[in-house]
Amino acid sequence: MKIEEITTAWANDGKIDQGHLASAAASVPLLHGRYYKMLIEERLLLIKLKSHQENIAMILDGFFAKTLTLSELKEYDLEYSDKKVLRADIQKNIAVHPKMIDITLKIAVQSEKVKYLEDIIKQIHSMNYTIKNIIDVRKFEAGQ
Repeated sequence: MKIEEITTAWANDGKIDQGHLASAAASVPLLHGRYYKMLIEERLLLIKLKSHQENIAMILDGFFAKTLTLSELKEYDLEYSDKKVLRADIQKNIAVHPKMIDITLKIAVQSEKVKYLEDIIKQIHSMNYTIKNIIDVRKFEAGQ
């Protein structure tokens, strides 16, 4: 799911219809369930991406240490290089490799989606309180 899709969904779902406060209050558990399901799915994807990142790091370590076979190089879509990399510099080379940069950016985007969904769930938790405050303000304005 793209972050834009989450934003659009929350823009629609996060509105409290002040003309129908009872139905808004009744929809809170449904919203919680919907967004918690999204959160779980996005967290699982984040875990998979981090696992994939570790796998790429291990492959690139072998690549820069020159321990991969030619068939492994072909399997991982890496090209043989005569370039010598000092053991101390392998981690630096891994960090700037295009495959590592790509997965790192994906993890960053995924982390932002998870944080955003966590914030949405916090807002959902406070919706009943917000609805109660709206009712209290209306009572006050009515002089009750």
